[in-house]
Amino acid sequence: MSKSVDRRVALQMDESDIDWDIRRDDPYRYHAVLTHKATGMVIEQVSDCSKAEAKTFCLKELKWRFKNWEEYNKSLVGSDL
Repeated sequence: MSKSVDRRVALQMDESDIDWDIRRDDPYRYHAVLTHKATGMVIEQVSDCSKAEAKTFCLKELKWRFKNWEEYNKSLVGSDL
């Protein structure tokens, strides 16, 4: 099983739950924006190395948020989100 498929299984979601926006040289070489449709979460990450690295950072952040949902929501208290 490929690493990206393995990550999707670990996150228990399919590709239709995620929208990607990938930009180049904005101002980093790769800028990835992940939008999780079910929750409305938007995660932005950058990389100077590769698009795959920026996307991996987004997926890791999404996985962390799901795993630590209560802590994540507490961190939003007082923010403009």
